[in-house]
Amino acid sequence: MGSRLGGEGGGGWGVEMGRGRGRGERQQAWGGERQRRGGLPSSTVIAAATGDDDGDSFGSHLWLTAVDALMASTSTSASTSSPQWNYDVFLSFRGEDTRFNFIDHLYANLIGRGIHTFRDDSLKGGKEIAPELLKVVEESRFALIVFSENYAGSRWCLDELVKIMECKKEMKRTAIPIFYHVDPSHVRNQTERFGEAFSNYEEDTQEMKEKVRNWRTALTDAANLSGEHVKDGYESEHIKKIVNNIFTRLNCRMIYVGSNLFGMDSHVDEIIPQLCVDQLNDVRIIGICGIVGIGKTTIAKANQLLCDLLLELEKQHKVSTVGQGANIIKNVLLFKRKLNSCDLYEEIGMQVLYDKSLISLSENKILMHDLIQEMGWNIIRSEFPDKPEKWSRLWDPNDICRAFMMKKGMKNGEAIFLDLSILKQLQFSSKDFAEMKQLRLLKIYEREYCGSMRKEYKVILPHNFKFPSHELRYLYWEGYPSLLSNFYGENLVELNMMNSNIKQLWQGNKLKILNLEGSKQLTEVSHFSNMPNLELLELASCTSLNITDPSIGVLKKLACLSLAKCENITNLPNSILYLDSLKTIYLNECSNSEKFPEMKVGSMKALSYLNFDGSAIKELPSSIEYLPGLVELYMRHCKNLRSLPSSIRRLKSLRTFCVFGCSNLVTFPEIMEDMEYLDFLELGGTAIKESSIQLIPNIIVLNLNRCKNLRSLPSWICRLNTH
Repeated sequence: MGSRLGGEGGGGWGVEMGRGRGRGERQQAWGGERQRRGGLPSSTVIAAATGDDDGDSFGSHLWLTAVDALMASTSTSASTSSPQWNYDVFLSFRGEDTRFNFIDHLYANLIGRGIHTFRDDSLKGGKEIAPELLKVVEESRFALIVFSENYAGSRWCLDELVKIMECKKEMKRTAIPIFYHVDPSHVRNQTERFGEAFSNYEEDTQEMKEKVRNWRTALTDAANLSGEHVKDGYESEHIKKIVNNIFTRLNCRMIYVGSNLFGMDSHVDEIIPQLCVDQLNDVRIIGICGIVGIGKTTIAKANQLLCDLLLELEKQHKVSTVGQGANIIKNVLLFKRKLNSCDLYEEIGMQVLYDKSLISLSENKILMHDLIQEMGWNIIRSEFPDKPEKWSRLWDPNDICRAFMMKKGMKNGEAIFLDLSILKQLQFSSKDFAEMKQLRLLKIYEREYCGSMRKEYKVILPHNFKFPSHELRYLYWEGYPSLLSNFYGENLVELNMMNSNIKQLWQGNKLKILNLEGSKQLTEVSHFSNMPNLELLELASCTSLNITDPSIGVLKKLACLSLAKCENITNLPNSILYLDSLKTIYLNECSNSEKFPEMKVGSMKALSYLNFDGSAIKELPSSIEYLPGLVELYMRHCKNLRSLPSSIRRLKSLRTFCVFGCSNLVTFPEIMEDMEYLDFLELGGTAIKESSIQLIPNIIVLNLNRCKNLRSLPSWICRLNTH
């Protein structure tokens, strides 16, 4: 979590706090943020403190009104000097292309999210860019550069771009390119309309030559940055993505809340009742003062974090009291795993927390600050203090052991996350789970240890052990010792049993994620028609497995298929051609897989990643050209590979192609202009000769290391565009 400085122009007020503090005074300033982001909630509280850093032994009194609308930022060290911005975002664009459509909508959405944005509507064009506009660039934290068809035709835009890139390098500003119906490579290399624009600039003086050189460099550098390509789909979706990205990175806060805030609940509990927020409909003010080191700022941070939650939840749920807010928070903060089908939280509440950067989403997981997690835990504990058998969620190994030892049934149990790393042994019985009619999440795992600290622990199960399977949505049990008999799991959404002893697979209509990686006794996966909602199938290192059932072709939602290190797999069924949603295939180190199915027009149209590294594949089918969306193709250390089909040059979207270590590969097809996106090519360790390598127009990385038959570099390398 970070902080953001205010200081925008417009109405507002400021407060100077603290006396002389040795190495300078601190100051907090607020701009007209209230008008930009909406009014106060019905009851709002903020706590702020001074006097707990270096400097005077006693802090000054500080009174600070609490509002999401008021912006302030202060370093936790008096010696830290932070930059200030007058604008969050500076928009750079060519007016005739985008002013009244894309830019207008983008600007409105940025302002609507409270992001202070500069759009040049008053400063008009001329031969030279106005100094006041350059100053605005310097005073903006982010620059959104909207490259459109005629962008390079404006000297004003190009000068503006040069300034933006200078600020990025020298002042650590952030530049984000948006390619609005233009190809990034055209911007990067100044071709097509961007090249035509430069043909109109006469380089008749040294000054003009230098200016053109700077323009080209700025375009190339900007085009190499990570950004957004507005090409297909609804523009509103692109705008939403851009605005959410900026909003998250700005991460508006009043004071910095670090990652080490814990144990503050009792202190916060003491403060809240004194504010009478349940009874009053106004804005409350807190003053915290005292000697250095007693925890004033830490308490303020904890209060601020709670107020952040309540403020955002109030907007969606009309929250007016801490009690109401806590009830909503209870529904949305308790677990880090994102399973929409588990009915454990409200979708709107999750979006609120995400927008405030209190949680983040990564690879279908919810990540949150430890304080947020601890808050959820304490809410659960407070329902039935010291009676874990009555809790709806169990996560602490000692509490879980106590709950099972009570033998009173755990009918309230909805989720159990058990870390076995601190337990030597635990015995379960079917009776233990029999009364858990509401159990939705069950995760039994062992935290990783390194080296000699690694120990083996186990769970003892009876032969006829039965899961409480009806309500179960999420089952994670690494190293499951049984064969998963007597289990139906009709509502299961994710099944994760890595390194298990499963031999045959159970099927479920609602299953979306299936991970059996390392289950070496698994011999068969069939009847895929019973898993129509499957999105991820992870079967890596299932060394006894062979997939021959053609019903795999019915998995229309499957996006990722991993069969890496499946030594027993020979050839895949042709029906995989009908997997329209499949984006990723892992076939690396399949030591008996020699062929890949022939493609057809329209086959696997979503496929973008294909990995054959270390496999026994002998050749690619010539029909590989029917994978127009393929972006990455890996065939490293394929010792049986001797040639590549010439049709590979028709993979127009291919950007990365690796055949490193294919020691029997002697020829490489001629690359035509069609492959304009290919910029990373690994040919090292192959047997190719110079004569087989033709022009690759937009290459950035070309690896020819350990090519023993290569006597010299291709002559075209020196003709590559160095911009």
